[in-house]
Amino acid sequence: MMRILIVFFSLVGLLFVGISSSANATEALDQAIQLFNAKQYTESRLLFEQVLADHPNSATAHYFLGQIYLHTGDFDKAVAHCKISVDLHAEVAAYHFCLGRSYGEKARQAPLWLQAFLAPKIRQAFENSVALDPSHRSARVGLTHFYMQAPLIMGGSLTKAQEQAETLIQLKDPRGEQLLQDILKRQNKARLAN
Repeated sequence: MMRILIVFFSLVGLLFVGISSSANATEALDQAIQLFNAKQYTESRLLFEQVLADHPNSATAHYFLGQIYLHTGDFDKAVAHCKISVDLHAEVAAYHFCLGRSYGEKARQAPLWLQAFLAPKIRQAFENSVALDPSHRSARVGLTHFYMQAPLIMGGSLTKAQEQAETLIQLKDPRGEQLLQDILKRQNKARLAN
């Protein structure tokens, strides 16, 4: 009987430590997000890394670290963290958008052969984000830019870009009008070239 009581109280103690640890992680995560929103990226990065040391499967911490690395220009780390957040919670549109942006920024500085490798990943991430949240305006802007800039062989399409811009206009996003004008100019140039 004594052994059963010892085991019982040990389990209760472990449960209490687990709950306390979880509460501390939530508090640290909230504080890190506040620092991120205040653009205190160095301080928030340290807190997010601290959260991940105890909870390596925190998709939220990985997502925000991806955002921080986007802001600081370390696109390889941004891709890595955004990819983990997507792998952990593929149903979150913001995680896919972060991944698409990270791939896109990496591609801007990459040689052509690497751009060709990254293009389908960029498109897929933005398309996933829009599929999960059709009102995600920034993902639609990213997808519009992709369709406008990518060669046809890599998935570019002015027709698809125009569809995205028109949807942005329906969503009352002011970027839609400017994008649509840019697309129409490109379409006119393409017609004149033929």
